[in-house]
Amino acid sequence: MTEWLFWLVLASLLAVGRLAGVGVCMGRFAISALASSAAAAFLPVALEQQLHLFLFAALVQTALPLLRSRIRGA
Repeated sequence: MTEWLFWLVLASLLAVGRLAGVGVCMGRFAISALASSAAAAFLPVALEQQLHLFLFAALVQTALPLLRSRIRGA
């Protein structure tokens, strides 16, 4: 299985899990996996860089709502 296809399948499974109501953060992880899939399909990046992109995108998507609520609350 090619790398981009792995990320695409992972994104699909996470999206289905999110729609099934299993986890709130699964939608964020699905978007992160989709970004890694796009990077693997269109850019010549190694698997390690794809994993870093996935983790960075998940971290940003998790941290931004918390930072926005702190800024608005202050």
